[in-house]
Amino acid sequence: MLNETNIAINFEEVSSMPVVMSLSPDCNIISYTTNAEKYFEQNESSLIDQNIFDFIHKNDISKCEKLIDSITPGLTLEVDFRIKSTEDILKNNRGVVFQLPQEYSKVVNELIWVTIPQYLDNSIIGDSKSLKKHNFVIIEDSTNFSFNTELTQLLGVDSEAKITDVVFDQNRRRMDFEKLLSKLEEGEILSEELYLRNLQNKYLPFTGSFIKHTSENKDSLILILTEKDLHLNQIVEFDSSDIVELKEKIQSRDKFFSVIAHDLRSPFTAILGYSEYMASYYESLTREEIHDFSNNMYKASQSVFKLLEDLLKWTRIQSGRITLDKEIFSLVPILSRTVDMFISLAEKKNIKLIYNIPDNDISVNADKEMISSVFRNLISNAIKFTDAHGFVKVDVSVENGYVIISVIDNGIGIDKVTISKLFKVGERVTRYGTSDEEGSGLGLILSKEFIQKNDGEIWVESKMGEGSQFSFKLPLEN
Repeated sequence: MLNETNIAINFEEVSSMPVVMSLSPDCNIISYTTNAEKYFEQNESSLIDQNIFDFIHKNDISKCEKLIDSITPGLTLEVDFRIKSTEDILKNNRGVVFQLPQEYSKVVNELIWVTIPQYLDNSIIGDSKSLKKHNFVIIEDSTNFSFNTELTQLLGVDSEAKITDVVFDQNRRRMDFEKLLSKLEEGEILSEELYLRNLQNKYLPFTGSFIKHTSENKDSLILILTEKDLHLNQIVEFDSSDIVELKEKIQSRDKFFSVIAHDLRSPFTAILGYSEYMASYYESLTREEIHDFSNNMYKASQSVFKLLEDLLKWTRIQSGRITLDKEIFSLVPILSRTVDMFISLAEKKNIKLIYNIPDNDISVNADKEMISSVFRNLISNAIKFTDAHGFVKVDVSVENGYVIISVIDNGIGIDKVTISKLFKVGERVTRYGTSDEEGSGLGLILSKEFIQKNDGEIWVESKMGEGSQFSFKLPLEN
């Protein structure tokens, strides 16, 4: 992605690279990339303090002035213009203008002017359909960056996104922006083939040009993104690494469905066996036997229904049909209501359910139904695998900008081999509770998917015969 050799500029290729300048509000040049002097034929003198309009053909100055007067924060505007070289040859260009966010600016209302060499025939210049769109990203670090308005709308990103989760190199790897920022000198330019991932997990192809921008307060990267394909919604072809990843996913999926098929067979076998026996010998069965058979059939049916319900949820997640519906909400009432739901179940097994409600309000920005589902699953499992007269305890704590919810029990515990299989698609984890309750482990796989979609983590600590602690954490709403 980034090495020592590909930072240096090849001036023979300067015509294919953008020329980037920062301008004061009156359009005097404050700084520029090192290819600018060659392109504007100013090899013997500096461009600093010269006016951008000194290089623009006189017939194009008026429309360029109107464009700059129309600039507002977050908006990218583009204009076709010509410059006249010393050899009396007109060079056709596209000018792309963006106003820097104030925190990254050298001066108030600093503009970034990008000259994109087009070398188009004069009859084509001005035909916007023949030219590709350009976008800007200002990067301070992995958690502080700004998109221009058009790109924000295209990707559907929000203020909580990380730039490393949005921008990928040509091999679909996350970019190391801190390394890139430390390697580049101000004025150098680096071009890369990039992919931007949107909320639908589609990778959109771009050509990206990075430059380093230094203001009084901080260093930042300016990333100019050029459409690589006019059809931005086209799904790009898989490369070799994608094929390997896809094969692994297919293998995990096939193994997963094999596990589900096995888990479905057992309760259906019970239902068919009991119903066949009752149909054949109903005249000789006692009321007690009919009661036992029907009760066992009911339990088996419940098991099938729960498994199919979880399978449907998992399938909807994988196909993208479960959408993330984030909202800011108080976590404590959700947890309290969920605990109340399980009081009668715990009492039926003589298990003490302990929950200390925090005094302070804890707010998160997450999908409420997903978080509720995870919490229900963890409490249900804790009760399922705890013996009579045991306890299940819910702990809530706040640490380093996260809320951590833990469900602790003194039940049968989990061995290390089983722990290594939890949360993994394709691993068979079927365990029976202390009252012979059956579980497939699919609920934990769903829980992991839900927590990760809400920028959290989930984990487990356990010892055989001593109990388990399942915990998940979510970022607090600032």
